[in-house]
Amino acid sequence: MAKCVVTGAAGFIGSRLVGELLTRDHEVVGIDNFLQKWPSSTGVPPALSDAAGNGQFEFFDMNTRDPHLRLAVADSDLIFHLAGRPGVTASWHPPFDDYALDNVAGTQCVLDAAAHGGIPRVVLASSSSVYRGVENGTTEVAPRSPYGISKLASERLAQLYAERFGIATVALRYFTVFGPGQRNDMAFHRLINAALLDSVFTLDGDGQQRRDFTYVGDVVDATISAGFAPSPGSTYDIGQGKPHTLNSVIEFISEYLRVQIDIERNPEGDSGAEITRASTDAAASDLGWTASTTLEFGLIRQIAHQEAELQALSLA
Repeated sequence: MAKCVVTGAAGFIGSRLVGELLTRDHEVVGIDNFLQKWPSSTGVPPALSDAAGNGQFEFFDMNTRDPHLRLAVADSDLIFHLAGRPGVTASWHPPFDDYALDNVAGTQCVLDAAAHGGIPRVVLASSSSVYRGVENGTTEVAPRSPYGISKLASERLAQLYAERFGIATVALRYFTVFGPGQRNDMAFHRLINAALLDSVFTLDGDGQQRRDFTYVGDVVDATISAGFAPSPGSTYDIGQGKPHTLNSVIEFISEYLRVQIDIERNPEGDSGAEITRASTDAAASDLGWTASTTLEFGLIRQIAHQEAELQALSLA
């Protein structure tokens, strides 16, 4: 049993990571500023309601730049750092301050707390947004957005702290994570709701952009593997390694739900890289991890989850 810290514990991936660590009988310290962002809430965030009843879970309502962070993570064995500000599109709208504070300064504070407390390993959630995309068969580290810049900066900080303080830092570049509980601004969530509610889905580009979609349960497994693998710190792509077009996703959801989704095409919209594809060999060899959930099966699970959410709202 290990004492694990999870920053961003109330988030889409973080809350599932907390639950899985508790299932595996680890002690977990959850850190998130969810309640600061939603002051009308009481107790722990809803996503952590199950964990709150577990005696091996403790929650701190703070962001990673809180001066009490060192105390919150004291005596821990490892930190899973998932906290940060998401949003590729939103990062184009100035000011950049929020991304710099949450993703860069916040990461430095986590690394500082680890160095100060003698915590031997930090697993950092990074993003496929650090890549330009696959061009001429190769993937270049060259972010296409301010958000990607902030995630690459956090990786570089982790490398510096590893070199100076001997912390084993592991950066995981998540590729387009989806599944039950996905943020409501993400494409799959909006697309499924459009199908269920007979509303309009706005599609940037022609839908032929190909993405390496990765199921949240697989991402959680990869993150835990990175925390406990005997290999030293490194950087890994976390994805299927099998890109799909957004058009194929639209077609699958339409056929599964037997509806015609109302698509509003925005050909001038920023659709990002033409293709993203994870290189999965290193994660397989060093972490013993490969993605096991197909896109179709993951979509079915997400559809069922959103159907249940909408049903609950209609009964409220």
